[in-house]
Amino acid sequence: NLEPMSLQEVFDTLILVGKATGTEPKALQVVTDLQHRVDQVAARTAAIPVAQRPRVAFLEWIDPPFNGGHWNPSLIETAGGIDVLGRPGRPSRTIDWQTIRESAPDVLFIACCGFSIERTLQDVPELERQAGWQNLPCTRSGRLYMTDGNAYFSRPGPRLVDGLELLAHALHPHIHPCPANISSLVSFG
Repeated sequence: NLEPMSLQEVFDTLILVGKATGTEPKALQVVTDLQHRVDQVAARTAAIPVAQRPRVAFLEWIDPPFNGGHWNPSLIETAGGIDVLGRPGRPSRTIDWQTIRESAPDVLFIACCGFSIERTLQDVPELERQAGWQNLPCTRSGRLYMTDGNAYFSRPGPRLVDGLELLAHALHPHIHPCPANISSLVSFG
């Protein structure tokens, strides 16, 4: 049973599957290429002063709200943000709206597990009904984003690196280019 909880564990799992299937050299090359992309994001992020890193609320579900767990807090950090709801290597958990309000996120990033962007957009009114929604820093600044969670954040595979690059672009578009192969980042609100 393979249940990685971090991006490094995802990479380790890819190598393990490569060994089990007799494709270890290919698996090692894939992981090397993915790690290179992660290192590129990390190097660009290193130039961003901590004071300029936004506070990020990452949601895997809207009603009830679930924070992004497992590898997502580390992806946020590597992308140049500060996760205000999650902990690296820990599962997602239900949170209440008071916790979200008190975290005062500069950016809200939604990647619902199992929903397309179109389906997730149907639940935006649920967010807008929450007490204090209009006063959140992310709402006032319009830094509200969503993407396809299944494609980029929910499943432990190589596309997590695509998600990292997408998230980095959303947080710091002047430093992190938008990945050429990704077009599913939506600003809403």
